[in-house]
Amino acid sequence: MKEILTPEGYWQNGVYYYYLKDHQGNNTEVLNQAKQVMEYSDYYPDGMRFE
Repeated sequence: MKEILTPEGYWQNGVYYYYLKDHQGNNTEVLNQAKQVMEYSDYYPDGMRFE
């Protein structure tokens, strides 16, 4: 199995990654088990993601 998705994050290659959400429920950060930021996303007020 390569990946397991959950509402709080996902498991991939033996490591669990956690989602942090903003006040609108958008995933803004992905943290690894060591609480390091692996990905950061920002959003417009209407919920569209900045590219």
